[in-house]
Amino acid sequence: MLGLCRITNFHRVTSICGSVYYAAPVQLAYSRINNANIQKSSLTTYTPSSRRQNYGHGSYKTMVLSMLFGSGMCVYLHKDKQFIRCHHKNSECANSSKWDGMTIKLYQYQTCPFCTKTRCFLLAHGIPFENIEVHPIFKKEMKFSKYKKVPLVTVEKNGEVLELRDSSLIISILSSYIINEGMNITELLKRYPTTTVVGEDGKSKQETLNKHWLISDEADLATVENDARKEEAEWRFWADDYLVHLISPNVYRTYREAYQAFDYHVKQGRFNGTWEGVVAKYLGSIAMWGIAKRLKTKYKLDENVRLDLYKACNKWTEAIGKGRTFMGGSKPNLADVSVFGVLSVMENLDSFHDVLTHTNIKKWYYKTKQAIEDHGGQTLNLRTTT
Repeated sequence: MLGLCRITNFHRVTSICGSVYYAAPVQLAYSRINNANIQKSSLTTYTPSSRRQNYGHGSYKTMVLSMLFGSGMCVYLHKDKQFIRCHHKNSECANSSKWDGMTIKLYQYQTCPFCTKTRCFLLAHGIPFENIEVHPIFKKEMKFSKYKKVPLVTVEKNGEVLELRDSSLIISILSSYIINEGMNITELLKRYPTTTVVGEDGKSKQETLNKHWLISDEADLATVENDARKEEAEWRFWADDYLVHLISPNVYRTYREAYQAFDYHVKQGRFNGTWEGVVAKYLGSIAMWGIAKRLKTKYKLDENVRLDLYKACNKWTEAIGKGRTFMGGSKPNLADVSVFGVLSVMENLDSFHDVLTHTNIKKWYYKTKQAIEDHGGQTLNLRTTT
């Protein structure tokens, strides 16, 4: 647990709390945040994960195209494994032996917002992990698992390997592990049960309804009435269910912007200047430009999709208010990390420049980025939260 943790070309990362005793916070997020584009009337007829798992792509064909040309860009970026060693500063894990003897691996796509928020959570809380870039087509790095979606986190200790799936669930389980002295990760997994719900397409799906909340057996940490925990969980849900669906329509809004995005990503990788890079750059930008138009229609976005993105960013900063640096107060909480992770995939692109120019998010964004790089996440134990 020694060393340093500064990742070159640091890009991207998400949110928090509550108790296993409540499944209702998912619906509560709708009533409090009340965004017209995502508000639904019944929890039992809606499942956010059906959107999140495909990164906002509405059909199998769309998902395949995205994998080939969108996420596929990761093939040209970071093929090598990275082991992240964290030097703990003021992290609550600094004097903890919780991670001793554990090998944690994050299987991910570098530019996937769900992967990014998972990665940034690990960084923010000084959790050592190995970062493994997955081939988006063949996924040979994940051949050991029946689960083929990212992010996937494996935790190995004493010869036993556990798989943690779904970015928000991964964050909640590891956060709960940090604050609970008497529970191991296997026990915590049982505290996040799946429930059968009916999606918008009329099909039954398995959903973990309390995945945006933390687990604790202590009364003052477990209550859903705690305002800080409740606010954090609501905005984690909002980042997953609404904000993330604004990214592709904005990054690939025009063919020029789509080309810019692919050109930038190719130049960061080892295939810059090769025929593979050229093919990916041109075919990928065309494919994602078309997909972005379909997503704009699916999610009923404004004709000028930037306006929805601006409104979302300003909604976030207004929720933080003038009296707080972060939603977590003096340090970013899990909601800060979640929102940052989603937005950071746009860094160095026109869409990101426009957001900084036309919203109030710049100061919060760069302060959050610095805090994550410095392992300065908010203490997860409610009693010592500041």
